[in-house]
Amino acid sequence: MMWLVIAAVIGLITGVLSCEARTPTYKPLPNVVILMVGMGAVIVIIATTGGHGMMGYAFLGGLIITQVAYAPRIWLRIFPEAGFSYWQLVAQQFTNPRDLRKEYAAMLGERSNA
Repeated sequence: MMWLVIAAVIGLITGVLSCEARTPTYKPLPNVVILMVGMGAVIVIIATTGGHGMMGYAFLGGLIITQVAYAPRIWLRIFPEAGFSYWQLVAQQFTNPRDLRKEYAAMLGERSNA
């Protein structure tokens, strides 16, 4: 049980560090490295403790929950002109984060044309 919680915590930390992948400030190389280190840590824990596959799901669950919950905070800093509330951004991150990127790109296009 303790190792399951540790795998979830590794997922939460990895999610916080890599949640910029859901924003326009995305940098591929650091994000891939962060994800590989997080997944590698969980794989090492599974291999050394003889753990079961639930650790992988705990890692993935922590990663997804953190990215959906923390990415809106980054969006509120980057794109306050949109007028979205935190919970609207959470819903949009959960359902279709691409729409928010499209709105952001359109806003940048309007700024450059003005």
